[in-house]
Amino acid sequence: KSYYVEVFDRWGNVVFASSDPNESWVGGKQDDQYFVANGIYPFRAVIDFLSGNIEVYQGQITILR
Repeated sequence: KSYYVEVFDRWGNVVFASSDPNESWVGGKQDDQYFVANGIYPFRAVIDFLSGNIEVYQGQITILR
């Protein structure tokens, strides 16, 4: 029914947030080039299912190039 996701940097600042399941986090943008810095990015996703259940998922995304 609805979806919301946030990705944080190591200081707890939101670097990406979306309620559009078709939008993806591609990192930052510099000089028309997308990049994702190496690191660990905590995330939190809240999903409201059609059944009425609300689930919260938390974890980490590790980026290595």
